[in-house]
Amino acid sequence: MKKAIIITGAVIALAGAGFLGFGWYLSEPSVTVSTDSYSIKVPKSFKLTDQKDDLRFTFKCLGEEIKIEDITLNCTPELSNELMAHYAYEEDENLEKLEGYPYKGYFISSDIFIKDKKETCLSYIFGTDTNFLTLKCFCSPSKSGVLKKAMDNIAKSAVYTSDFRIATKSGICDYDFASVNTGIKYKCYDGTEEKKINDEKCLFHLHENYEEADDIKKTSFPFIDIDVSESDKGTPAEMADKVFQNKEEKKEKFAVLTRDQKEMFGYKCENVYYEQDMSLEGEAPDIICMDDYYFSNDTGLYRIFAAYRKDYDENDIKEMLDGITIKDIK
Repeated sequence: MKKAIIITGAVIALAGAGFLGFGWYLSEPSVTVSTDSYSIKVPKSFKLTDQKDDLRFTFKCLGEEIKIEDITLNCTPELSNELMAHYAYEEDENLEKLEGYPYKGYFISSDIFIKDKKETCLSYIFGTDTNFLTLKCFCSPSKSGVLKKAMDNIAKSAVYTSDFRIATKSGICDYDFASVNTGIKYKCYDGTEEKKINDEKCLFHLHENYEEADDIKKTSFPFIDIDVSESDKGTPAEMADKVFQNKEEKKEKFAVLTRDQKEMFGYKCENVYYEQDMSLEGEAPDIICMDDYYFSNDTGLYRIFAAYRKDYDENDIKEMLDGITIKDIK
């Protein structure tokens, strides 16, 4: 009888050791993966199944997918959870501020039902200097414990490798068609190639918005778009008239709608201005102002579009507009 108990105890001990070893194999980071802005370590048990550049990685473990993505957000780490609110699927989500990790961030978990099947969603977001990493996994609730431990360890292994620092950027974005003084508050993105896919007459497209907002409202507004098109697309007056007529047909949506001319950027601009209430029902008014400016020179047809919150972003949008210098490259 004693022998049987001893043997049984030994089997249990071996099984326990095996389980601990298996858990270590599943969760202990050992393989280095480099994203655009970070270096991380993932367990050997994570099998890479898909990769897009150095931005998105998909791994598989225990039959479940774990997605790792390197993203840029125009906010501080303290606001990142609000911008990534779509990671939350149920009202009873669990939000935790990451403590003891190398970078500021949040962990969100929630139970959801997909085709009547209960799954647990595990999501992490953390980072610095507007560069963030997200880890995300939909898994069976029975696997969530070991996968969360593995994802915890991945997050703790992160090392920021980007040279970019907001405080040291020059503040001058110089292009052939325009120069933009962003200071340290704003940033520019050249989206010309993407715009050309849908508009073959596009010569230049630039988007400017907040670099690292510490106010959630500033992550979406204000912003400015600068577009330059081939001059045969139409005259500034024709383009402004077209926009005005389009808005006038739906004027019930706009609190204010005007069409006039303004001296801006060293040119007489054709201007369309309109305001729209984008507040949700029961919330305070959220009036978005939109200013459309059209002018032309030997380079082409320019459109500068500014969008901002009324009585909230006026100083910001003035800074952004004042920072634009137009070039005539012909």
